Amino acid sequence: MLRIVSVETRSNTYMITVTLSDGRTTDFDVSPLLWGPAFAPLKQDRALFDSVKVTEQGDTVSWPTEADIAPETLLAGLNLPVR
Repeated sequence: MLRIVSVETRSNTYMITVTLSDGRTTDFDVSPLLWGPAFAPLKQDRALFDSVKVTEQGDTVSWPTEADIAPETLLAGLNLPVR
């Protein structure tokens, strides 16, 4: 089962790079999600956006605002070019 082992933000964008347990990485554009009570603060505060982390279960990424992205959404990105 694939797990997320790390997540990083990309400077000057609202992209995250997710590294999986098999070594593959994929980029995910978060900008379409940056609305509503959980996600809007991430657009207003770059430091808050940069505070993204992998959950203890290793299945998704989350922010202190309680915003998170479902694992199936993140893993669907694997059909994109993987670097």
